[in-house]
Amino acid sequence: LDPGATLAAYATWLLAVAACTAIWCALAALANLLPLSSSGAAVSLLGAWLLTSFAAPAAVQAAARAVEPLPSRLASVVEVRRLQAATEAREQALVAAWYREHPAHRPATIDSHTFPVTFFVRYLEQDRLGLDAQRRFDAVRAAQAAVAERLAGLTPGPALVLVADRLAGVDAASQYRYLRAVDAFEAEWRRALAPAVM
Repeated sequence: LDPGATLAAYATWLLAVAACTAIWCALAALANLLPLSSSGAAVSLLGAWLLTSFAAPAAVQAAARAVEPLPSRLASVVEVRRLQAATEAREQALVAAWYREHPAHRPATIDSHTFPVTFFVRYLEQDRLGLDAQRRFDAVRAAQAAVAERLAGLTPGPALVLVADRLAGVDAASQYRYLRAVDAFEAEWRRALAPAVM
């Protein structure tokens, strides 16, 4: 764990490892109780490990994609290109709209604008319009991860990985919150730097 981890994080991790160990010990004990040879018990345990470590996670991911399918990537690319073409055709109108919203930064002697002013407002508009599509993808990915996390708890290996991800802060929910914080920070620095560009 991280050197700065709390006592609660250490306790959670130890409990998770103990639970995973107990499950595999119970499976080993069950294999020994069955009327199998030692090699048969070993093969059955190996099969259980392969099933829970590889087959089950793949099935969980497939189930998550089936429950929460992603939007069409092709349709999204076509939509983004359409938005780019539309904003390029409206560059001067976008510049005029920006200056109407920020009259204090309107130049006194310039009426027709070129790069980088036209590119900047076009970029802002494209990003604003494209952000909705990106957030739809992010929301679906987060929903897929939530479904996968619920199903992953049914198998010991993936469940232990899920606990580790949550303790490390790299699980899907944490990543989604991080992306929203990045979006908010980006909007903040744009508000601060846009007047210098315009």
